[in-house]
Amino acid sequence: ATEPTIVLAKSRGSADSPTVVNSADILGGIRFAGYDGSDYVTQGASIICAVDGAPGSNDMPGRLTFNTTADGASTPSERVRIDSSGKVGININNPGSYNSAGNELVLGNTGNNGGMTIVSGTGNNGHIFFADGTGTPNRGIIKYEHANDAFAFNTADNERLRITSTGGV
Repeated sequence: ATEPTIVLAKSRGSADSPTVVNSADILGGIRFAGYDGSDYVTQGASIICAVDGAPGSNDMPGRLTFNTTADGASTPSERVRIDSSGKVGININNPGSYNSAGNELVLGNTGNNGGMTIVSGTGNNGHIFFADGTGTPNRGIIKYEHANDAFAFNTADNERLRITSTGGV
């Protein structure tokens, strides 16, 4: 009467005397590997579920991470995280808490505001690029310049509007 299901379950302790799992314990995963000329050990990607907080009776906060292996590397690195509060981070392992190096995207409730946050670091610019699907990238750009606290808007690859930190247009 129910749908087919695969259950991966973990406890600490032993099979006869299980104990509660801890925050960050891996509950299960799917790992993808291919023959690399010597064995099938080297992973190309993985999806991992881990405990994302303090578990309790009928309370199991979880997160999913999606990991890929870069060319020339031998182990997967985390690329996307969905945390127990529903925040999605791309290139950040703590969505809602920003990496000082920048270059991450956070979707979800960040602080008191819901939405999308692009973090580019104080020495870099933040961009939203729009392409027209014809192979011409970046036809439209919304850019925030951290160095001078200004917004610039581009169309057809050219800046058309700038708003300065004092509100000048």
